[in-house]
Amino acid sequence: MPLVGGVGDLEDVRVVEIVEDEVRVPELHLVAELPVSKEYCGRLDRETLLGLIYAMKRELNQDPWVIEGFVLSQIAGLPTLLIGPHGSGKTTLAKVFFSTLYKGKERVRWKYINVKEIQTEYTVYARPHFGKLVKGIEEWVPVAINYDAVFIDEVFRNPRVFAALNEILEEGTFEGLNVKWKFVVAATNPPNMYYRNIEMLNYADLDRFASIIYVEDVDMDFADKIASGCQIRIPCRLDISNIDDVRRKISSLGVLDEALTFAKILVGAFSVCRFEPVDGEGKAEMILNKFGVVGDLKCYRCIFQKHRLCSRYAVAPKRAFRSLISLAKARAWVLYKKEVDVSDVMWAFRFTVPGRTAIISQELKEKCPTYGELYRRMFRDFRKWYLDNIPLLKRLDKVDSTNDPVLQFARRIIKPTRVLKGYRVVIDRRSRSFEKYLKRLMKWFIIGGVSSSRTVQMMEKIKSNITVLEMGLRIVPQQDAVIVEAFKRREEAEKLCSFLKD
Repeated sequence: MPLVGGVGDLEDVRVVEIVEDEVRVPELHLVAELPVSKEYCGRLDRETLLGLIYAMKRELNQDPWVIEGFVLSQIAGLPTLLIGPHGSGKTTLAKVFFSTLYKGKERVRWKYINVKEIQTEYTVYARPHFGKLVKGIEEWVPVAINYDAVFIDEVFRNPRVFAALNEILEEGTFEGLNVKWKFVVAATNPPNMYYRNIEMLNYADLDRFASIIYVEDVDMDFADKIASGCQIRIPCRLDISNIDDVRRKISSLGVLDEALTFAKILVGAFSVCRFEPVDGEGKAEMILNKFGVVGDLKCYRCIFQKHRLCSRYAVAPKRAFRSLISLAKARAWVLYKKEVDVSDVMWAFRFTVPGRTAIISQELKEKCPTYGELYRRMFRDFRKWYLDNIPLLKRLDKVDSTNDPVLQFARRIIKPTRVLKGYRVVIDRRSRSFEKYLKRLMKWFIIGGVSSSRTVQMMEKIKSNITVLEMGLRIVPQQDAVIVEAFKRREEAEKLCSFLKD
């Protein structure tokens, strides 16, 4: 290993970092639920939030993961869409959460809106002041936009109301008026045979929401509570006066390189496609977003494809990635982490990607009757592909990835990271004290338990430019130096340096 830079102008004995470029591909682990915490009444912080989540898990007949995803989405300021059949608890989930929110001693003002076909954006969000309008004066009277929080039920029923909502979510204004919403929740029934008035034919509409959480019936545990007349009581009062500060802290969290790489691969796996004309004419084309094709993309018919994911799913990657990272930051914050790690990304995937996914394969549509099963199927498919391809992901520059568009995409985004592997001690051969340093090095090994006869052999090999292994270290003779490596901690290497100079 040649040394960087000249030797004569450096110290005779010195510590040098061992730094290598490495592609870091994260391992997949099981993601645990948030820790149990005592319920508190007080200012919004990590402990009071964990206590609220625990109380809601205990009192509500909901999947615990749904409650985690919903509450953290709202605390992070992410517009949230709840999808589920009537009676599954979507409205109850929002009402219970809103009922715990206070600003100082005052309850947070929130409004329930059940969208009807006859409504317009001017009956829901704000209306003209009719008395002044007849006088030629334009003035608006706030309606829903003047509340701290809103729950918009059956949000897709009225196109006009939904179109205005898009503007509000993007700009934070309606007809030039500032919208006061701090918490935005919308709900819809699944677009299936039982809900004929729900038509989500445009997947861009789903992308207006950062979190898309499917609320499904899990069991009948609530039946006993209803039969006994018991009511839902959450013993928490959360003062959200500091919500803006909390959201700034969440958004400012960093993301570990491994987590960032994993998030990109995860989103890309359901987004990219490598299109090759069936007739063999024309150049193969990398499609990064399947929603950008001119017609119907029949990649599941393409005889050239050998990958598993391209023919099954379609996701708009940029919006999905933005939502994925935003929600992952909320989980990292509540767990006192300084940066988002892979487990946070894996957790956030459930609430940000499957709900906005179009299923391409007809066969797969027949295997995924619910959103919950879609999530499980997507993650199983991705996990199998990922585990099979970890060796290739670690050496993308040396493998042919033409048959798999996900690997082609990964080659674009994965960049080697400079990784600190350890430390080495460098002894300059040109030093007038070189022989003394070498003898001191042998004495250091003797103190460490190596026999005298062994150190004599080591000395002979070093002088003959033969590498020596001893005490978990490697002594490498080079033309202008002798290197002792690899120490795991700098302190260990510096101790040897001091011993040699003593």
